Amino acid sequence: MKKLMIDVVLCVVIFSTSPLWAQKIIPYNFYHQTDSSAEGSLQVITTVNASSNFLRLYFKGTQLGKESYLVLETADGAKQKLHYRDLENWGFSSAYFNGNAVKVSLYTGKGDMNKIIINAVKVSDGEMEKSTVKDVVGRKNVSSQPAVANSDINYELPPHAAAVGRFTNGNKSYGTGWIAPNGAIVTSQRVAYNLVQEDGYDVIEFNIPPSNHYGSVNHPGPDDQYPVNINKRDIGSENYNYKRKHDFDIENEDGYGEWHTTWGIIEALPNSTGLRPGERQQHHFQIVRNPGSFTLESTNVWVDIFHYGEITTDLIYESQYRTLKTHVTKLLPSEEYLTSNDHDNFVLYNKDNGDITLSDSDTGAPIAYNQFNIAIGVHDDFLFWPPAVGTGFRNSELLNGLDHFFSSDVVYVDQNSFWDSSTGAIDKPYFQVLDAIDHADISGIVSIAKGTYDEPMYVTKAVTLKAPVGKVVIGEEGVFNTRKATLPRELFLEPETAGLQGNLEENDSGFDLKSFPNPFTLSTEINYSLEKSSGVDVSVYDNLGNKIKSLVHEKIQSHGYHSVVWDGNNESGLQAMPGLYVIRIETGSQSKIVKVIKN
Repeated sequence: MKKLMIDVVLCVVIFSTSPLWAQKIIPYNFYHQTDSSAEGSLQVITTVNASSNFLRLYFKGTQLGKESYLVLETADGAKQKLHYRDLENWGFSSAYFNGNAVKVSLYTGKGDMNKIIINAVKVSDGEMEKSTVKDVVGRKNVSSQPAVANSDINYELPPHAAAVGRFTNGNKSYGTGWIAPNGAIVTSQRVAYNLVQEDGYDVIEFNIPPSNHYGSVNHPGPDDQYPVNINKRDIGSENYNYKRKHDFDIENEDGYGEWHTTWGIIEALPNSTGLRPGERQQHHFQIVRNPGSFTLESTNVWVDIFHYGEITTDLIYESQYRTLKTHVTKLLPSEEYLTSNDHDNFVLYNKDNGDITLSDSDTGAPIAYNQFNIAIGVHDDFLFWPPAVGTGFRNSELLNGLDHFFSSDVVYVDQNSFWDSSTGAIDKPYFQVLDAIDHADISGIVSIAKGTYDEPMYVTKAVTLKAPVGKVVIGEEGVFNTRKATLPRELFLEPETAGLQGNLEENDSGFDLKSFPNPFTLSTEINYSLEKSSGVDVSVYDNLGNKIKSLVHEKIQSHGYHSVVWDGNNESGLQAMPGLYVIRIETGSQSKIVKVIKN
Protein backbone atom coordinates (compact mmCIF):
# COMPACT_ATOMS: atom_id res chain seq x y z
CA MET A 1 0.00 0.00 0.00
CA LYS A 2 2.85 2.36 0.84
CA LYS A 3 4.46 1.79 -2.56
CA LEU A 4 1.16 2.45 -4.31
CA MET A 5 0.63 5.75 -2.51
CA ILE A 6 4.08 7.02 -3.44
CA ASP A 7 3.55 6.05 -7.06
CA VAL A 8 0.32 8.05 -7.11
CA VAL A 9 2.09 11.16 -5.79
CA LEU A 10 4.78 10.71 -8.38
CA CYS A 11 2.29 10.44 -11.21
CA VAL A 12 0.37 13.51 -10.10
CA VAL A 13 3.49 15.61 -9.76
CA ILE A 14 4.98 14.55 -13.06
CA PHE A 15 1.68 15.05 -14.87
CA SER A 16 1.10 18.48 -13.39
CA THR A 17 4.59 19.82 -13.99
CA SER A 18 5.39 18.37 -17.41
CA PRO A 19 3.29 20.88 -19.38
CA LEU A 20 5.49 23.62 -17.95
CA TRP A 21 8.38 22.15 -19.90
CA ALA A 22 6.78 22.63 -23.34
CA GLN A 23 9.11 24.43 -25.74
CA LYS A 24 9.84 24.64 -29.43
CA ILE A 25 12.35 25.95 -31.95
CA ILE A 26 10.73 28.23 -34.49
CA PRO A 27 12.27 29.33 -37.83
CA TYR A 28 13.47 32.93 -37.97
CA ASN A 29 14.58 34.90 -40.99
CA PHE A 30 17.07 37.69 -40.30
CA TYR A 31 20.02 38.63 -42.49
CA HIS A 32 22.49 41.53 -42.09
CA GLN A 33 25.72 42.11 -43.98
CA THR A 34 28.47 44.71 -43.64
CA ASP A 35 31.51 45.52 -45.73
CA SER A 36 34.97 46.66 -44.71
CA SER A 37 33.95 50.31 -44.82
CA ALA A 38 31.54 49.97 -41.87
CA GLU A 39 33.64 49.94 -38.72
CA GLY A 40 34.07 51.34 -35.25
CA SER A 41 30.81 51.75 -33.33
CA LEU A 42 28.42 49.27 -31.77
CA GLN A 43 25.11 49.42 -33.66
CA VAL A 44 21.74 47.78 -32.96
CA ILE A 45 20.84 45.61 -35.95
CA THR A 46 17.61 43.97 -34.69
CA THR A 47 15.48 43.05 -31.69
CA VAL A 48 14.08 39.52 -31.50
CA ASN A 49 10.64 39.34 -29.86
CA ALA A 50 8.52 36.31 -29.02
CA SER A 51 5.72 35.37 -26.64
CA SER A 52 7.88 33.29 -24.31
CA ASN A 53 9.39 32.98 -20.84
CA PHE A 54 12.87 32.68 -22.37
CA LEU A 55 14.72 33.03 -25.66
CA ARG A 56 17.71 31.37 -27.27
CA LEU A 57 18.94 32.61 -30.65
CA TYR A 58 20.56 30.47 -33.36
CA PHE A 59 23.13 31.93 -35.77
CA LYS A 60 23.82 29.15 -38.29
CA GLY A 61 25.71 30.57 -41.28
CA THR A 62 26.93 33.69 -39.45
CA GLN A 63 30.42 34.95 -40.32
CA LEU A 64 32.31 37.39 -38.10
CA GLY A 65 35.67 38.99 -38.73
CA LYS A 66 38.52 38.75 -36.25
CA GLU A 67 37.85 42.10 -34.55
CA SER A 68 34.05 42.03 -34.79
CA TYR A 69 31.55 40.76 -32.27
CA LEU A 70 27.86 40.61 -31.37
CA VAL A 71 26.29 41.90 -28.15
CA LEU A 72 22.97 40.40 -27.01
CA GLU A 73 21.04 42.24 -24.30
CA THR A 74 17.72 42.00 -22.45
CA ALA A 75 15.71 44.47 -20.40
CA ASP A 76 16.80 42.85 -17.11
CA GLY A 77 20.45 43.72 -17.81
CA ALA A 78 21.62 40.30 -19.02
CA LYS A 79 24.30 40.62 -21.68
CA GLN A 80 26.35 38.26 -23.82
CA LYS A 81 29.30 39.20 -26.01
CA LEU A 82 30.01 36.80 -28.88
CA HIS A 83 33.15 36.72 -31.00
CA TYR A 84 33.38 34.11 -33.73
CA ARG A 85 35.28 31.70 -31.43
CA ASP A 86 32.45 32.06 -28.89
CA LEU A 87 29.86 31.22 -31.54
CA GLU A 88 31.85 28.08 -32.34
CA ASN A 89 31.88 27.03 -28.67
CA TRP A 90 28.16 27.67 -28.39
CA GLY A 91 27.37 25.72 -31.56
CA PHE A 92 26.31 28.96 -33.27
CA SER A 93 23.67 29.74 -30.68
CA SER A 94 23.35 32.07 -27.71
CA ALA A 95 22.94 31.47 -24.00
CA TYR A 96 19.42 31.38 -22.56
CA PHE A 97 17.82 34.76 -21.82
CA ASN A 98 14.87 35.22 -19.47
CA GLY A 99 12.02 37.26 -20.93
CA ASN A 100 10.56 37.73 -24.39
CA ALA A 101 12.93 40.15 -26.19
CA VAL A 102 16.65 40.18 -27.03
CA LYS A 103 18.37 43.22 -28.58
CA VAL A 104 21.14 42.30 -31.02
CA SER A 105 24.01 44.74 -31.69
CA LEU A 106 27.06 44.39 -33.94
CA TYR A 107 30.52 45.85 -33.57
CA THR A 108 32.38 45.82 -36.89
CA GLY A 109 36.15 45.75 -36.66
CA LYS A 110 38.43 47.50 -39.11
CA GLY A 111 38.53 45.70 -42.44
CA ASP A 112 36.07 42.98 -41.36
CA MET A 113 33.39 41.57 -43.64
CA ASN A 114 30.47 40.35 -41.50
CA LYS A 115 27.35 38.34 -42.30
CA ILE A 116 24.83 37.95 -39.48
CA ILE A 117 22.11 35.34 -39.83
CA ILE A 118 19.50 34.50 -37.20
CA ASN A 119 17.86 31.35 -38.54
CA ALA A 120 15.90 30.09 -35.51
CA VAL A 121 14.76 30.96 -31.98
CA LYS A 122 13.99 28.57 -29.12
CA VAL A 123 10.94 29.65 -27.08
CA SER A 124 8.51 28.25 -24.54
CA ASP A 125 5.22 27.03 -25.94
CA GLY A 126 2.92 29.64 -24.44
CA GLU A 127 -0.36 28.14 -25.66
CA MET A 128 0.28 24.86 -23.88
CA GLU A 129 1.26 26.68 -20.70
CA LYS A 130 -1.93 28.80 -20.67
CA SER A 131 -4.07 25.68 -20.93
CA THR A 132 -2.52 24.08 -17.85
CA VAL A 133 -2.51 26.87 -15.24
CA LYS A 134 -5.23 25.14 -13.22
CA ASP A 135 -3.17 21.95 -13.01
CA VAL A 136 -0.14 23.90 -11.83
CA VAL A 137 -2.03 25.63 -9.04
CA GLY A 138 -3.26 22.22 -7.92
CA ARG A 139 0.31 21.24 -7.01
CA LYS A 140 -0.14 22.91 -3.63
CA ASN A 141 -2.69 20.31 -2.63
CA VAL A 142 -0.42 17.47 -3.70
CA SER A 143 2.45 18.66 -1.53
CA SER A 144 0.65 19.12 1.79
CA GLN A 145 2.32 16.24 3.61
CA PRO A 146 4.43 15.99 6.77
CA ALA A 147 7.70 15.49 4.87
CA VAL A 148 7.63 19.11 3.79
CA ALA A 149 8.00 20.45 7.32
CA ASN A 150 11.02 18.21 7.93
CA SER A 151 12.88 19.04 4.74
CA ASP A 152 16.52 19.91 5.36
CA ILE A 153 17.00 22.57 2.69
CA ASN A 154 20.06 24.60 3.62
CA TYR A 155 19.86 28.21 2.54
CA GLU A 156 23.34 29.02 3.88
CA LEU A 157 25.44 26.71 1.75
CA PRO A 158 29.24 26.65 2.14
CA PRO A 159 31.48 28.40 -0.41
CA HIS A 160 32.33 25.23 -2.32
CA ALA A 161 28.65 24.85 -3.21
CA ALA A 162 29.48 27.37 -5.96
CA ALA A 163 31.19 24.45 -7.73
CA VAL A 164 27.82 22.75 -8.29
CA GLY A 165 25.73 23.42 -11.41
CA ARG A 166 22.63 22.15 -13.16
CA PHE A 167 21.92 21.20 -16.78
CA THR A 168 19.24 22.78 -18.93
CA ASN A 169 17.73 22.73 -22.39
CA GLY A 170 15.63 25.85 -21.88
CA ASN A 171 12.31 25.21 -20.19
CA LYS A 172 13.65 22.07 -18.52
CA SER A 173 16.45 21.57 -16.02
CA TYR A 174 17.68 18.19 -14.96
CA GLY A 175 20.56 16.68 -13.03
CA THR A 176 23.62 18.03 -11.26
CA GLY A 177 27.23 18.49 -12.34
CA TRP A 178 30.20 19.64 -10.27
CA ILE A 179 33.73 20.88 -10.83
CA ALA A 180 36.63 18.47 -10.30
CA PRO A 181 40.26 19.54 -9.64
CA ASN A 182 41.12 19.33 -13.34
CA GLY A 183 38.14 21.47 -14.35
CA ALA A 184 36.11 18.55 -15.71
CA ILE A 185 32.41 18.31 -14.85
CA VAL A 186 31.42 15.17 -12.95
CA THR A 187 27.83 13.97 -13.22
CA SER A 188 25.89 10.76 -13.96
CA GLN A 189 25.75 8.64 -17.09
CA ARG A 190 22.13 9.60 -17.68
CA VAL A 191 23.04 13.28 -17.82
CA ALA A 192 26.29 12.85 -19.75
CA TYR A 193 24.83 10.59 -22.41
CA ASN A 194 21.03 10.51 -22.55
CA LEU A 195 20.39 14.17 -21.79
CA VAL A 196 23.45 16.03 -23.12
CA GLN A 197 24.02 13.83 -26.13
CA GLU A 198 20.46 13.01 -27.12
CA ASP A 199 18.03 15.49 -25.54
CA GLY A 200 19.76 18.84 -26.00
CA TYR A 201 20.80 19.58 -22.40
CA ASP A 202 23.88 21.24 -23.81
CA VAL A 203 24.27 24.03 -21.22
CA ILE A 204 25.39 23.82 -17.58
CA GLU A 205 24.45 26.74 -15.33
CA PHE A 206 25.86 27.97 -12.02
CA ASN A 207 24.62 30.49 -9.43
CA ILE A 208 21.00 29.68 -10.22
CA PRO A 209 18.42 32.35 -9.28
CA PRO A 210 15.01 31.50 -7.79
CA SER A 211 12.44 30.15 -10.22
CA ASN A 212 9.65 32.14 -11.80
CA HIS A 213 6.07 31.90 -10.59
CA TYR A 214 4.58 28.41 -10.86
CA GLY A 215 8.04 26.89 -10.65
CA SER A 216 9.21 27.43 -14.21
CA VAL A 217 12.95 27.51 -14.83
CA ASN A 218 14.72 30.84 -14.43
CA HIS A 219 18.21 31.12 -15.91
CA PRO A 220 21.25 32.94 -14.52
CA GLY A 221 23.02 35.54 -16.64
CA PRO A 222 24.97 34.37 -19.71
CA ASP A 223 28.27 34.72 -17.82
CA ASP A 224 27.13 31.86 -15.55
CA GLN A 225 26.12 29.57 -18.43
CA TYR A 226 28.59 27.30 -20.22
CA PRO A 227 28.21 25.26 -23.41
CA VAL A 228 28.88 21.55 -23.03
CA ASN A 229 31.12 19.69 -25.47
CA ILE A 230 28.76 16.91 -26.51
CA ASN A 231 31.58 15.06 -28.30
CA LYS A 232 33.82 14.52 -25.25
CA ARG A 233 32.63 12.40 -22.37
CA ASP A 234 33.59 9.43 -20.20
CA ILE A 235 30.75 7.32 -18.83
CA GLY A 236 30.48 4.11 -16.86
CA SER A 237 28.37 2.05 -14.50
CA GLU A 238 28.76 -0.77 -12.01
CA ASN A 239 26.22 -3.41 -11.01
CA TYR A 240 25.44 -4.42 -7.46
CA ASN A 241 23.02 -6.57 -5.48
CA TYR A 242 21.50 -6.01 -2.07
CA LYS A 243 21.53 -8.63 0.65
CA ARG A 244 18.00 -9.58 1.62
CA LYS A 245 18.02 -8.22 5.14
CA HIS A 246 17.04 -5.25 7.28
CA ASP A 247 13.61 -3.73 6.65
CA PHE A 248 13.32 -4.22 2.90
CA ASP A 249 12.81 -7.15 0.58
CA ILE A 250 14.44 -6.82 -2.79
CA GLU A 251 11.96 -9.29 -4.30
CA ASN A 252 9.17 -6.77 -3.79
CA GLU A 253 10.84 -4.00 -5.77
CA ASP A 254 9.02 -3.25 -9.00
CA GLY A 255 10.13 -1.48 -12.15
CA TYR A 256 13.87 -1.24 -11.53
CA GLY A 257 15.37 -4.00 -13.64
CA GLU A 258 19.12 -4.42 -13.18
CA TRP A 259 20.57 -2.65 -10.15
CA HIS A 260 23.46 -0.40 -11.04
CA THR A 261 24.96 2.99 -10.29
CA THR A 262 26.53 5.26 -12.89
CA TRP A 263 28.86 8.18 -13.43
CA GLY A 264 29.73 10.55 -16.24
CA ILE A 265 32.54 13.03 -16.91
CA ILE A 266 32.11 15.80 -19.48
CA GLU A 267 33.79 18.99 -20.66
CA ALA A 268 32.29 22.45 -20.24
CA LEU A 269 33.71 24.84 -22.84
CA PRO A 270 34.67 28.47 -22.21
CA ASN A 271 31.67 30.77 -22.31
CA SER A 272 31.73 34.34 -23.58
CA THR A 273 33.96 35.43 -20.69
CA GLY A 274 36.67 33.20 -22.15
CA LEU A 275 36.63 31.12 -18.94
CA ARG A 276 35.53 27.62 -18.05
CA PRO A 277 33.42 26.98 -14.91
CA GLY A 278 36.37 26.22 -12.60
CA GLU A 279 38.25 29.31 -13.72
CA ARG A 280 35.29 31.59 -13.15
CA GLN A 281 33.64 29.98 -10.12
CA GLN A 282 36.99 29.74 -8.27
CA HIS A 283 35.80 26.66 -6.39
CA HIS A 284 36.09 22.90 -6.85
CA PHE A 285 35.81 19.60 -5.00
CA GLN A 286 38.89 17.67 -3.99
CA ILE A 287 38.82 13.96 -4.78
CA VAL A 288 39.47 11.24 -2.20
CA ARG A 289 38.68 7.56 -2.00
CA ASN A 290 35.58 6.74 -0.01
CA PRO A 291 35.98 5.14 3.45
CA GLY A 292 36.28 1.38 3.64
CA SER A 293 33.37 -0.60 5.04
CA PHE A 294 35.25 -1.61 8.18
CA THR A 295 35.82 2.07 9.02
CA LEU A 296 32.10 2.76 8.77
CA GLU A 297 31.29 -0.14 11.07
CA SER A 298 33.02 1.63 13.94
CA THR A 299 32.39 5.32 13.41
CA ASN A 300 29.82 7.75 12.00
CA VAL A 301 30.68 9.55 8.77
CA TRP A 302 28.38 12.38 7.68
CA VAL A 303 28.16 13.64 4.13
CA ASP A 304 26.53 16.43 2.11
CA ILE A 305 24.79 15.66 -1.18
CA PHE A 306 24.44 18.91 -3.12
CA HIS A 307 21.77 18.64 -5.79
CA TYR A 308 19.39 20.50 -8.07
CA GLY A 309 16.83 17.73 -7.79
CA GLU A 310 13.17 18.38 -7.17
CA ILE A 311 11.84 17.73 -3.65
CA THR A 312 8.45 18.13 -2.03
CA THR A 313 9.04 21.70 -0.85
CA ASP A 314 9.41 22.77 -4.49
CA LEU A 315 5.71 22.05 -4.86
CA ILE A 316 4.73 24.68 -2.30
CA TYR A 317 7.42 27.31 -2.77
CA GLU A 318 7.64 27.58 -6.55
CA SER A 319 10.65 29.91 -6.40
CA GLN A 320 12.70 26.97 -5.06
CA TYR A 321 12.12 24.81 -8.12
CA ARG A 322 15.42 23.15 -9.07
CA THR A 323 17.50 25.52 -6.98
CA LEU A 324 20.53 24.21 -5.11
CA LYS A 325 19.79 22.14 -2.00
CA THR A 326 21.81 19.87 0.25
CA HIS A 327 20.87 16.54 1.78
CA VAL A 328 22.87 15.76 4.95
CA THR A 329 23.04 12.06 5.73
CA LYS A 330 25.16 9.32 7.29
CA LEU A 331 27.19 6.74 5.39
CA LEU A 332 26.42 3.05 5.83
CA PRO A 333 28.91 0.14 5.67
CA SER A 334 28.57 -1.31 2.19
CA GLU A 335 29.67 -4.78 3.27
CA GLU A 336 26.60 -5.01 5.49
CA TYR A 337 24.17 -4.34 2.61
CA LEU A 338 25.79 -5.48 -0.65
CA THR A 339 26.80 -8.94 -1.83
CA SER A 340 29.46 -7.69 -4.25
CA ASN A 341 33.07 -8.69 -3.58
CA ASP A 342 34.12 -5.13 -4.44
CA HIS A 343 31.44 -3.56 -2.24
CA ASP A 344 33.81 -0.78 -1.19
CA ASN A 345 33.50 0.66 -4.70
CA PHE A 346 30.07 1.90 -3.62
CA VAL A 347 28.93 4.59 -1.22
CA LEU A 348 25.73 3.83 0.70
CA TYR A 349 23.81 6.38 2.73
CA ASN A 350 20.54 7.02 4.49
CA LYS A 351 17.86 9.00 2.74
CA ASP A 352 15.42 9.45 5.63
CA ASN A 353 16.22 13.02 6.68
CA GLY A 354 12.97 14.46 5.35
CA ASP A 355 14.44 15.25 1.92
CA ILE A 356 12.13 13.19 -0.28
CA THR A 357 12.93 13.36 -3.96
CA LEU A 358 9.98 12.94 -6.30
CA SER A 359 12.09 12.08 -9.31
CA ASP A 360 15.68 11.10 -10.08
CA SER A 361 16.45 14.68 -11.11
CA ASP A 362 19.15 14.88 -8.40
CA THR A 363 21.36 12.46 -10.33
CA GLY A 364 25.06 13.32 -10.64
CA ALA A 365 25.38 15.17 -7.31
CA PRO A 366 28.67 15.15 -5.38
CA ILE A 367 28.83 13.07 -2.20
CA ALA A 368 31.11 15.22 -0.02
CA TYR A 369 32.23 15.08 3.60
CA ASN A 370 29.94 17.23 5.71
CA GLN A 371 31.01 20.90 5.50
CA PHE A 372 34.14 20.16 3.42
CA ASN A 373 34.88 20.35 -0.31
CA ILE A 374 36.09 16.75 -0.29
CA ALA A 375 34.12 14.51 -2.66
CA ILE A 376 34.14 10.76 -2.09
CA GLY A 377 31.69 9.72 -4.79
CA VAL A 378 28.94 10.46 -7.29
CA HIS A 379 25.26 10.19 -6.37
CA ASP A 380 23.12 8.39 -8.93
CA ASP A 381 19.58 8.14 -7.56
CA PHE A 382 17.53 7.88 -4.38
CA LEU A 383 15.71 4.57 -4.16
CA PHE A 384 12.34 4.00 -2.51
CA TRP A 385 13.02 1.32 0.11
CA PRO A 386 16.72 0.42 0.54
CA PRO A 387 19.59 2.80 1.21
CA ALA A 388 20.67 5.04 -1.64
CA VAL A 389 23.81 4.08 -3.56
CA GLY A 390 26.46 6.10 -5.38
CA THR A 391 29.77 5.23 -7.03
CA GLY A 392 32.76 5.82 -4.76
CA PHE A 393 36.19 6.95 -5.83
CA ARG A 394 37.59 3.58 -4.79
CA ASN A 395 36.22 2.54 -8.16
CA SER A 396 39.39 2.57 -10.26
CA GLU A 397 37.52 3.07 -13.55
CA LEU A 398 35.88 6.24 -12.25
CA LEU A 399 39.03 7.52 -10.54
CA ASN A 400 41.33 6.86 -13.49
CA GLY A 401 38.79 8.19 -15.96
CA LEU A 402 38.69 11.50 -14.11
CA ASP A 403 42.46 11.56 -13.54
CA HIS A 404 43.20 11.23 -17.26
CA PHE A 405 40.09 12.86 -18.71
CA PHE A 406 41.98 15.66 -20.46
CA SER A 407 45.38 13.96 -20.81
CA SER A 408 47.26 10.90 -19.64
CA ASP A 409 50.37 13.07 -19.18
CA VAL A 410 49.13 15.17 -16.26
CA VAL A 411 50.06 15.48 -12.59
CA TYR A 412 48.20 17.49 -9.97
CA VAL A 413 49.18 20.01 -7.28
CA ASP A 414 47.01 21.16 -4.38
CA GLN A 415 48.58 22.60 -1.24
CA ASN A 416 45.22 22.34 0.52
CA SER A 417 45.01 18.59 0.15
CA PHE A 418 45.52 16.55 3.30
CA TRP A 419 47.50 13.68 1.80
CA ASP A 420 51.06 13.16 2.93
CA SER A 421 51.90 10.36 0.47
CA SER A 422 51.56 12.40 -2.71
CA THR A 423 51.72 10.60 -6.05
CA GLY A 424 50.59 13.34 -8.42
CA ALA A 425 47.27 11.59 -9.04
CA ILE A 426 44.06 13.57 -8.80
CA ASP A 427 43.21 11.97 -5.45
CA LYS A 428 46.73 12.34 -4.01
CA PRO A 429 48.13 15.54 -5.54
CA TYR A 430 51.60 16.93 -4.96
CA PHE A 431 51.87 19.63 -2.36
CA GLN A 432 54.54 21.72 -4.11
CA VAL A 433 54.67 22.88 -7.72
CA LEU A 434 58.35 22.00 -8.10
CA ASP A 435 57.71 18.42 -6.96
CA ALA A 436 55.07 18.10 -9.64
CA ILE A 437 57.36 19.56 -12.31
CA ASP A 438 60.17 17.18 -11.30
CA HIS A 439 57.88 14.17 -11.65
CA ALA A 440 56.03 15.33 -14.77
CA ASP A 441 56.90 13.89 -18.16
CA ILE A 442 58.65 16.16 -20.65
CA SER A 443 55.94 18.16 -22.43
CA GLY A 444 53.48 16.94 -19.80
CA ILE A 445 50.88 18.99 -17.93
CA VAL A 446 51.02 20.25 -14.34
CA SER A 447 47.51 21.07 -13.11
CA ILE A 448 47.61 23.43 -10.12
CA ALA A 449 44.66 24.07 -7.79
CA LYS A 450 43.95 27.63 -6.69
CA GLY A 451 46.18 29.22 -4.05
CA THR A 452 49.41 31.09 -3.45
CA TYR A 453 52.52 28.94 -3.78
CA ASP A 454 55.46 30.80 -2.26
CA GLU A 455 58.17 28.80 -3.97
CA PRO A 456 61.30 29.83 -5.85
CA MET A 457 60.73 28.77 -9.42
CA TYR A 458 63.65 27.62 -11.58
CA VAL A 459 62.06 25.47 -14.25
CA THR A 460 64.40 23.61 -16.58
CA LYS A 461 61.88 21.19 -18.09
CA ALA A 462 59.36 21.82 -20.86
CA VAL A 463 55.98 21.42 -19.17
CA THR A 464 52.59 23.13 -19.45
CA LEU A 465 51.28 24.77 -16.28
CA LYS A 466 47.50 24.99 -15.96
CA ALA A 467 45.22 26.57 -13.37
CA PRO A 468 41.81 24.97 -14.10
CA VAL A 469 40.02 25.71 -10.82
CA GLY A 470 40.91 29.20 -9.67
CA LYS A 471 43.62 31.81 -9.50
CA VAL A 472 47.16 30.55 -8.89
CA VAL A 473 49.97 32.82 -7.68
CA ILE A 474 53.52 31.50 -7.64
CA GLY A 475 55.96 33.65 -5.65
CA GLU A 476 59.38 34.58 -6.94
CA GLU A 477 60.93 34.34 -3.50
CA GLY A 478 60.13 32.74 -0.19
CA VAL A 479 60.37 29.46 1.64
CA PHE A 480 58.42 26.30 1.06
CA ASN A 481 55.00 26.39 2.67
CA THR A 482 53.74 23.98 5.25
CA ARG A 483 50.70 22.02 4.23
CA LYS A 484 47.63 24.15 4.80
CA ALA A 485 45.02 21.47 5.32
CA THR A 486 44.59 18.14 7.07
CA LEU A 487 41.52 16.03 7.41
CA PRO A 488 39.85 17.35 10.58
CA ARG A 489 39.23 15.19 13.64
CA GLU A 490 35.61 16.29 13.68
CA LEU A 491 34.96 14.66 10.32
CA PHE A 492 33.44 11.54 11.84
CA LEU A 493 31.36 13.24 14.51
CA GLU A 494 27.74 14.33 14.37
CA PRO A 495 27.31 17.49 12.24
CA GLU A 496 28.05 20.69 14.14
CA THR A 497 29.47 18.88 17.20
CA ALA A 498 32.86 20.01 18.45
CA GLY A 499 35.64 18.08 20.13
CA LEU A 500 35.98 14.35 20.65
CA GLN A 501 33.27 12.51 22.51
CA GLY A 502 34.13 9.72 24.91
CA ASN A 503 36.99 7.28 24.69
CA LEU A 504 38.16 6.61 21.13
CA GLU A 505 39.37 3.18 22.13
CA GLU A 506 37.37 0.29 20.70
CA ASN A 507 38.03 -2.37 23.34
CA ASP A 508 36.17 -5.64 23.10
CA SER A 509 36.78 -8.99 24.71
CA GLY A 510 39.13 -11.20 22.73
CA PHE A 511 42.14 -9.06 21.80
CA ASP A 512 42.19 -6.62 24.73
CA LEU A 513 43.48 -4.10 22.17
CA LYS A 514 44.88 -0.84 23.58
CA SER A 515 47.04 2.06 22.45
CA PHE A 516 49.08 4.37 24.69
CA PRO A 517 49.61 7.28 24.64
CA ASN A 518 46.48 8.33 22.78
CA PRO A 519 46.52 11.05 21.48
CA PHE A 520 50.27 10.93 20.72
CA THR A 521 52.88 13.11 19.09
CA LEU A 522 55.94 10.97 18.31
CA SER A 523 54.88 7.35 18.74
CA THR A 524 52.24 5.14 20.31
CA GLU A 525 52.48 1.58 21.63
CA ILE A 526 49.81 -0.90 20.60
CA ASN A 527 49.20 -3.72 23.07
CA TYR A 528 47.07 -6.77 22.36
CA SER A 529 46.55 -10.29 23.67
CA LEU A 530 45.81 -13.51 21.79
CA GLU A 531 43.67 -16.23 23.33
CA LYS A 532 45.42 -18.82 21.16
CA SER A 533 48.28 -18.97 18.69
CA SER A 534 47.34 -17.68 15.25
CA GLY A 535 48.44 -15.65 12.28
CA VAL A 536 48.39 -11.90 12.97
CA ASP A 537 48.29 -8.72 10.89
CA VAL A 538 48.47 -5.31 12.55
CA SER A 539 48.14 -2.34 10.19
CA VAL A 540 47.54 1.42 10.28
CA TYR A 541 44.81 2.95 8.16
CA ASP A 542 43.92 6.58 7.57
CA ASN A 543 40.39 7.65 8.27
CA LEU A 544 39.36 6.94 4.67
CA GLY A 545 40.31 3.30 5.01
CA ASN A 546 43.58 3.51 3.07
CA LYS A 547 46.34 1.31 4.48
CA ILE A 548 49.41 3.45 5.18
CA LYS A 549 51.65 1.17 7.30
CA SER A 550 51.98 -2.54 8.14
CA LEU A 551 53.21 -3.05 11.71
CA VAL A 552 52.94 -6.84 12.12
CA HIS A 553 52.59 -9.57 9.53
CA GLU A 554 53.28 -13.02 10.97
CA LYS A 555 51.97 -16.41 9.94
CA ILE A 556 51.95 -17.59 13.52
CA GLN A 557 52.20 -15.74 16.83
CA SER A 558 51.99 -17.36 20.26
CA HIS A 559 49.08 -16.78 22.59
CA GLY A 560 49.48 -14.15 25.28
CA TYR A 561 50.33 -10.46 25.34
CA HIS A 562 52.20 -8.67 22.55
CA SER A 563 53.09 -5.07 21.75
CA VAL A 564 54.24 -3.09 18.73
CA VAL A 565 55.18 0.58 18.36
CA TRP A 566 53.95 2.82 15.60
CA ASP A 567 56.45 5.64 15.08
CA GLY A 568 53.96 7.80 13.18
CA ASN A 569 55.57 7.07 9.78
CA ASN A 570 53.96 5.67 6.66
CA GLU A 571 55.40 2.88 4.49
CA SER A 572 57.66 5.39 2.75
CA GLY A 573 59.25 6.41 6.05
CA LEU A 574 57.62 9.84 6.01
CA GLN A 575 55.73 11.26 8.97
CA ALA A 576 51.98 10.89 8.62
CA MET A 577 49.99 14.10 8.92
CA PRO A 578 48.21 14.93 12.19
CA GLY A 579 44.73 13.45 12.34
CA LEU A 580 42.63 10.41 13.14
CA TYR A 581 43.98 6.93 12.33
CA VAL A 582 42.75 3.38 12.77
CA ILE A 583 44.92 0.52 14.05
CA ARG A 584 43.47 -2.80 12.91
CA ILE A 585 44.47 -6.25 14.13
CA GLU A 586 43.35 -9.32 12.22
CA THR A 587 43.67 -13.02 12.93
CA GLY A 588 42.22 -15.92 11.01
CA SER A 589 38.86 -15.54 12.73
CA GLN A 590 38.58 -12.05 14.20
CA SER A 591 39.42 -8.41 13.63
CA LYS A 592 39.36 -5.45 16.01
CA ILE A 593 40.31 -1.81 15.77
CA VAL A 594 41.46 1.02 17.97
CA LYS A 595 41.27 4.65 16.85
CA VAL A 596 44.24 6.88 17.63
CA ILE A 597 44.94 10.57 17.20
CA LYS A 598 48.30 11.82 16.00
CA ASN A 599 49.00 15.42 17.06
